[in-house]
Amino acid sequence: MRRRRVFLPSLLALLTVGVLVVGQRAVSPRAQSLDSSSPTCCGLRESVAPRELDFPYYSLRDAFNSTLLLVGASPAPLDFIIAVRSASGRTVLSPSMTIASGEKLSVDLRMLLTELGADVNDDFAEGSVSIYFNGTIMPLAGQLTMSNPARSLVLESEMVDNSPGLGLLPSALNAVWWGLGGGREARIMVSNTSGDPVSADVYLDFQGERHERDPLAFAPHETKILSITHLLGQLKVSPAQAPEGGMSIIGRGSKAVLIAQGKITDPNTGFSTTLNFPDPKLQRASALHASGVPIGTPSKDSPFSGTGAFLPHVIVRNLTAAEQAVTITVEYPGEEGPAQAGLPPLTVGPYSTVDFSLDSVMGELPLPLPFCSIRIQYSGAPGSVIGEVSSIEAKGDLVIDSRLANERDGWVGSGAHPWHLDEETESILFLTNMSEQSARIGFDMVAGGVHYYLTRLKLKPHETRAIDLRKVRDEQKADLKGNKVPAGATDGSVVWIRLDHVPVMGRLVVLQRHRNMASNYDCYICDCPADYVGLDVFPSSWTILPEESALYDADAAFQEHCGGYGWWECVYPDSWTSLSPNVATIDEGGIATGQTGGTATIKAIYGDIFFTYDNYLMDCVWHLRIISAGGTCKVFTFTVNISPSTVAPLNAGTPNTTTVTVQTNPYAPNQTVTLQDVRVANTGGHLNHPLPNTNVSGTFNPSSGPTDSQGRFQSTYTVKEFGGEYQIKATIHGTTVTGPITLWVQIQGLGELSAGGNYAHVGQIPGIHEQNWFGTSSTRNGLVATANACAGDAKCKGLPVPYNDLSLPWGGKFDSNTGNWTTLHSEHRVGRNADINVCSPWGNQDRRDYLWQEFGDASVGGASARLDECSTKNCWHITW
Repeated sequence: MRRRRVFLPSLLALLTVGVLVVGQRAVSPRAQSLDSSSPTCCGLRESVAPRELDFPYYSLRDAFNSTLLLVGASPAPLDFIIAVRSASGRTVLSPSMTIASGEKLSVDLRMLLTELGADVNDDFAEGSVSIYFNGTIMPLAGQLTMSNPARSLVLESEMVDNSPGLGLLPSALNAVWWGLGGGREARIMVSNTSGDPVSADVYLDFQGERHERDPLAFAPHETKILSITHLLGQLKVSPAQAPEGGMSIIGRGSKAVLIAQGKITDPNTGFSTTLNFPDPKLQRASALHASGVPIGTPSKDSPFSGTGAFLPHVIVRNLTAAEQAVTITVEYPGEEGPAQAGLPPLTVGPYSTVDFSLDSVMGELPLPLPFCSIRIQYSGAPGSVIGEVSSIEAKGDLVIDSRLANERDGWVGSGAHPWHLDEETESILFLTNMSEQSARIGFDMVAGGVHYYLTRLKLKPHETRAIDLRKVRDEQKADLKGNKVPAGATDGSVVWIRLDHVPVMGRLVVLQRHRNMASNYDCYICDCPADYVGLDVFPSSWTILPEESALYDADAAFQEHCGGYGWWECVYPDSWTSLSPNVATIDEGGIATGQTGGTATIKAIYGDIFFTYDNYLMDCVWHLRIISAGGTCKVFTFTVNISPSTVAPLNAGTPNTTTVTVQTNPYAPNQTVTLQDVRVANTGGHLNHPLPNTNVSGTFNPSSGPTDSQGRFQSTYTVKEFGGEYQIKATIHGTTVTGPITLWVQIQGLGELSAGGNYAHVGQIPGIHEQNWFGTSSTRNGLVATANACAGDAKCKGLPVPYNDLSLPWGGKFDSNTGNWTTLHSEHRVGRNADINVCSPWGNQDRRDYLWQEFGDASVGGASARLDECSTKNCWHITW
């Protein structure tokens, strides 16, 4: 929340003399997101204009705290000011405040009044609250909660839209009282929202009769607190004689300016319940509904589990002079879906109020249940019966109120509620489908500026769904936009709306188990379902390979009809089309399959409804809107190339590296490539060696990574010390391609020492190293010359020289006789080394001396000789 010291000149006409005004600056109107030419909520045109929201009562007396809880129901930040009015009508104004879209804002009235210099222990100890801003209809929702934690008392003061020129206030204020007696007291708080004196007539209905009381006279912005016990006493009736009844307040004059809220409390037991004054204009059906009512001992899966045993009370008041029949139906979650149990029709006499306890129906229910909903059908005209539903815990100190909604009151089909979570506090959203058709719900849970959309939320006919916001937060499941509710979030808002033109209601319960307190929030934002306004294909693009598949989803955008708040919903398009099926095809489920290289446009078409308001019907009228949206599907192939294609074994010459290039076509950036090498078996002179083996695998730097903006990935490959053929492979999306060019790891120019009469090939190992006499041309020539010279000397005795190992055909490490890629020779890698076996029959010392002498003679190749590798000194090692 930001506070700025500004004054709103356009609101001056709404405020009375004697206000606290600080600074000066105009508030800019927010942009409109819908066509202003179409009729909107309540038959009014959307426009930015001065708006006023009123709350009938706050109290700081008797250790009560009052907190104004607001939710931003606008798509953009909204500036506003708060006017707090004392019971006598004095007014102070807050500095300007700003609330973000979806933000929950808590305003402690005691703290605010203290900052403004008002006396919270005198005239400003109780009164009413107004909020002023420039905007469209209902971009701000809220409720005022009064609580006394020490006595487990909690009460609500509901918001009323009193914007200039709309005439939305009810001309008659009707409420009930019930359960009086003992220490329970009922009070009715009535506030004059105008800057003029007004008067009103008061009637009490009980025991089948209507009793007119003395008229009320209000000063400008005055709040009066009426005691039902006191009013009954004036008629010489005790609360025990009239434990339930009704009050009606009818203002005199052409303009309705009064609002009211009621309460019943017992400070000794902690009993507290809020009394509501439903708007007669919104009572368009002869049926009422209450959502999320605890009944009996709640089941273990109930959000009310562990809070006690509950008995619901249904209080109905007949506003007419004629008897009415009332039918109460309990709706509850059954094993096979929503189930119902009804009570026999009940009779409510003229001007009578009846408290129906549901203990008689509990025997017919499959208890325990997590919760239930209650439907009240009456025989009279719409609006001729009002009521309350409260569920009382057996100890009497915890009351769960469930505000009744008329089944044709469109406003109850939306909500913007504040939530809170801590170790002892739960927040549960109850949604009830009051119709015979399924109902989709748009759901947005907001915390820390993050919007989390719960999609494909659909209620069955007569289903009540409980959404535990702690579970939604703790699941840490990403929504269709990839958002998650911040894991440590403790405060936020939930904004919901019906997406179908069927009656739905909802409320949020904040349950403080440790204090036996429950707050009920039912702030509404629009009387029409949300409009379908846009379509997105998600993701907007896929990049795939031929024969690879990818799933596209479609996300529909819905916008609140009155103020423009938005939701996203996963939908199933009416059709999917690929405009280039030769590149990629797509089926009716949104699965695209690559065919050949190129880019295809993917098109989704989806139709849904939007609404206008019909002044004559006083209802929302739906219209079909069809929107198409497109995405792309890029299909690519890729190749693997190396340069150079021939390198030397490590530690046997240069180069030892080659550059590997993976190229996509068409360019496909940001595709992850993984490289691997595969040695071709039985190459380089190594036969029947175990593969794969890390001793022969080279290294890639890097071995994996993304393609660049040109769809290319490059890596440097460094070979190991063994000669042979290698294939370089690249994998993208699980598809592996082998480069067309084989990498040769070899010492170039080696040739085989061909057979000769004066020397012999010895030492080959069948099946492992069968070609071990390869060397450079100078080495081969030297060995031939040496053998020929030896043949002409008597010391050689005419025996051919036994040449054992030179190098393998492609050079590199000459491994052990077992073929396990370990080293036997420390040299013999580049074709310049040879071994002469001087064992028997060459064991004669004369022959050894001759060879020593010969290899010291430069005329036979300039070779040097030394004895090594054989501890018995029976092998000559020669290097050219």
